[in-house]
Amino acid sequence: MENNRLLRLYNRPMKNIFLLTFLLSFQLSWATETSYKNKIYSDSIHTVLLHRVDWALANADIALNSNEQLSLSFDDFSINTKNYSYTIEHCTHDWKSSELSKMEFLSGFHDLPINNFEQSFNTYQKYWHYSVEFPNSDFQISKSGNYLLKVFQDNDEEKLILTRRFRVYEDLMSVTAEIKRPTDANGMYTHHEIDFSIVQTGYQVSDVYNNLHVVLQQNNRWDNAIFNLTPQFIRDNELLYDYNGDNWFKAGNEFRYFDTKSFQFKNDRIHSINFDDGRYSFELLPEPKRGFKRYILYDDINGRRYIQIEDSQDNNLDADYVQVKFTVPEDRENQDQDLYIVGEFSDWQLKDKYKLKYNADFKRYFLETILKQGYYNFYIATSDKGKKEIDLQEYEGNFWQTENEYTIGVYAYDFDGSYERLVALQYLKSAGLR
Repeated sequence: MENNRLLRLYNRPMKNIFLLTFLLSFQLSWATETSYKNKIYSDSIHTVLLHRVDWALANADIALNSNEQLSLSFDDFSINTKNYSYTIEHCTHDWKSSELSKMEFLSGFHDLPINNFEQSFNTYQKYWHYSVEFPNSDFQISKSGNYLLKVFQDNDEEKLILTRRFRVYEDLMSVTAEIKRPTDANGMYTHHEIDFSIVQTGYQVSDVYNNLHVVLQQNNRWDNAIFNLTPQFIRDNELLYDYNGDNWFKAGNEFRYFDTKSFQFKNDRIHSINFDDGRYSFELLPEPKRGFKRYILYDDINGRRYIQIEDSQDNNLDADYVQVKFTVPEDRENQDQDLYIVGEFSDWQLKDKYKLKYNADFKRYFLETILKQGYYNFYIATSDKGKKEIDLQEYEGNFWQTENEYTIGVYAYDFDGSYERLVALQYLKSAGLR
């Protein structure tokens, strides 16, 4: 029987064999090369938040074998509730699937329903607010590393609603880091240099050049993260990373901001507040270029957002969705580049819903978009047409004095478990550079 099946396969036209081979190779290539991202797959889903339970402005990082939890929440504009579930997948340091089965990194249930949902209260825009905290009594995470949280509908993991990245770390190595102003003239006034060393204290890696990976982040962004740095020197158990250029970040500027917490009070960035077509609208003051202006220090939240309204008992349910109007004065349209509003609210991605359009009559770029009430940080970014790469130089500039947050993640390959462990996670700020 088996010989007959093989004979039939052999006798098929060769073009079918070539087609099958191509499709298989394409599928395998996609599976191994695709990096997972934060993504929303449904137009009805808004304000996806993932952070540590105890702090709304915290990164989505928790320690392995601790009591720390992550909080996921999102709003759905659908009229009726939906049957949503969630699961997680283990990933490599560069956010590809690690190919571990769920039984290898989870204890308990692998797919769980999101049973906590409530309808918004006293808002013009009606929505359902969904939330869940994890790990919880239903499941625990047994391995460190990068993870992708998946929310899907009707118990079908193929019906993805959203995905979110998070990290589970261990304290197995010690990281000592310093943020410096580069001494090289090419970056002295515009960049930050991250020098650091790693001491292998609780975990030894035999081949640090191939089995140890370091990832540097700025302000919890992944679009400009630095990968694949290898130690320049090794001194006993200490690995030294002291580059001149490869460990540089463009420093950027302090973030622009706006505040929509109140319908009655205008903060210093609001031009007007109106009620139009069943929704409040906030028109912001014009946002001029800052790339060649002098640096001005002020406090920000490094690109994040904080959902809040005045005198609320529950910001999650009482906060409404408002129209926010951006304007950027410009004498003529840039034919070579597009303009976008970016920040945590855009997942640090250039999305069409946050793309500005040019109005020749008023000589300005403009954007109207719906956002939940709160305090927001943002940048104006340009991108060469067709590239989808964030460039901040023209509208924001890069100033070495800018206060930024940086994260250093250290991943070590575990041969026994065939996965990458996140063996250290170090946070630092660039405040006070000289």
